[in-house]
Amino acid sequence: MVNLDTNLKTTILTIGLVVVLASIPALADVEVVTPDGKRVLLKDDRTWEYVQSGEATSEEPEERHAELALIRRFDYDDACRLGFKLRNKLPYEIRNIVFRFSAFIEPSVVYQDVSRSFDNIRTSKSQYKEIIFRGVSCQNIHHVKVHGADHCIMGHLTKWSEEEGECLSLVDFMPTQLISISK
Repeated sequence: MVNLDTNLKTTILTIGLVVVLASIPALADVEVVTPDGKRVLLKDDRTWEYVQSGEATSEEPEERHAELALIRRFDYDDACRLGFKLRNKLPYEIRNIVFRFSAFIEPSVVYQDVSRSFDNIRTSKSQYKEIIFRGVSCQNIHHVKVHGADHCIMGHLTKWSEEEGECLSLVDFMPTQLISISK
């Protein structure tokens, strides 16, 4: 009789546990962003749909940008070498963006232009690149203007995107004491 009661209790507990576990959903709806920037809702019934820009399944995330920071400065008698780090905080890969750096020796006098490409930076990763302005020392540079970047490849933007400044608008410039930088 003791074995029967123990078996009965075990059976009842097992059935109860199965009923409770079956009532808990195995998955929940999840919103993801594709590499090209489209928002997709993955449903727990194994279907999916695009999320329209006006609707959201959860809190609307704040707008994210990439961050360009001047992190190194190397002074030479006849050259200025600057090290930049581009950190991707966007929800998609930065496949390519080319910045144009202009060194001004006076507020309105451009001394030299240098272009530098940043490529294949996945979300939350960063890339370091250096530029060199030859024939001028860093202390003789009034400021550096960062511009261009009109033909990037990231998210919905392609090198054929027509909106001028759209790529650059997705990049924030981090403050620095190394040299004056402007957009």
